[in-house]
Amino acid sequence: MTTGQYEEAAAFLVDHDPSSQWTAGSLEQAVKPFAEEGYQGIRTDSKARHAAHMSAKEEGDHWLIEQKLFDNDGAEDLAESLSGWKAEFIVKTQGHLAFAGFSNEHSAK
Repeated sequence: MTTGQYEEAAAFLVDHDPSSQWTAGSLEQAVKPFAEEGYQGIRTDSKARHAAHMSAKEEGDHWLIEQKLFDNDGAEDLAESLSGWKAEFIVKTQGHLAFAGFSNEHSAK
């Protein structure tokens, strides 16, 4: 998404609120603060996707899945790339996965 391919990304996402849907514009707005902090993109290699960087907790009728995001800055040491941002997903008990958005650990939700 941080590469500007918002239309393509929106086609794959379902919003956690059934009355709305992710669009290219809403994704661009969600990613904008990440980019404004100077991050070059989201690292997607196996080190960044490792289970140690993900959490899951049950919240009533759904699970909240959080994945830490790492800057795609080319740093060899993953700790140097930790952005403080995370992607959030909601999994309904019926198996429905929805993208809930991005958040920054340093700001209030």
